[in-house]
Parts: sequence; structure tokens; C-alpha cells
Amino acid sequence: MSFPTSPLLPLSARALCLTLLSLAVGCSQRDKGEDVLTSGGEDFDDQQGNEGGGGGGGAGAPPEISAVDVTFEPDYGGVPALLVRVAFSDADDDVEDGGGLSLEVTEEGADPQSFGPYTVGTDSEVQVEDAGVLLAGLADVNGTKSYEIAVTVYDAAGNASEPATGTFEP
Repeated sequence: MSFPTSPLLPLSARALCLTLLSLAVGCSQRDKGEDVLTSGGEDFDDQQGNEGGGGGGGAGAPPEISAVDVTFEPDYGGVPALLVRVAFSDADDDVEDGGGLSLEVTEEGADPQSFGPYTVGTDSEVQVEDAGVLLAGLADVNGTKSYEIAVTVYDAAGNASEPATGTFEP
């Protein structure tokens, strides 16, 4: 499994979902040693001055993930995509204003791939769908394969949630 760069999914009126990653089988970019996915800017951990991972990175309490929902859309902006919705709570209420999200994606029959953290926001790959719900899109997926997606949410202070997992089964 490899993960090529892909154009962003178009924004939907309700979800304002941009592409977080692009998944496709058989791309040779990974073999060339290139970074095939980037957030288009500074890494969230670099912005926050921490090393990432579970637990605290700054003042306050880490966010808590209550659910990860993964759904398949066969034609989302012209490409097959997985939509990843992450329900969370945060006592400090600073995830939606400068927080972030990272993913570890495992496609059936392949090794896990880690991506992010990506900063939450209107010009980002991760959007606020509703209060306490983040939304990211995984584009160009194979809808006949299973996916397991482990998610970590970060608040603006750099505190990381414990990872939570969602799955897609065709």
C-alpha cells in the first residue's frame, strides 16, 4: 500500500471536509523516499513545541475521544473516500481553536501508515463538523478492502488524547 498526494476533496456545504490524505495502491513515490503526504505547512507538534504522543504536552487536560466513525462514500467529489468523524470532549475547550488530529491508517493486507498531526481549521485538512466533532476525508480508497484507523486528538496546548480506533468493513 502506498499513499500518493492527491487533490483536495471539494468542500461540502454541510461538512466543509477537505482531504486529509490520499490512499492508492501501487504508487512508486514511497519507494523513492519522498514525503508523499504533508499538511502543507508547519507540523502541529513543531507549532506546539512538543514531541506528540498520548498524554500531556502542555497546561490543562488532554482531550478525550468518545467515538470514531468511518463511512465509505463511493463518489465524494469524484473519488471514492472514507469519511472519518471523531467525537471528542475537551475540558479546556481548545481543540477546535488550534488543536490537531493524527491518524494511523491500516489498509487490509498492508502495514500501518502514520499521518499528521494536522491542525484543525477552515483552511486545513481537518474540519469542525459540529461542536465536539472533527471530520477528515481519506480520498482514493479501495472500497472493497477493510481499513482500521487509529486517531489521536490534540488540543492547542499540545495535550494528546489516548488513541481511539474506527474501522471500515466493506
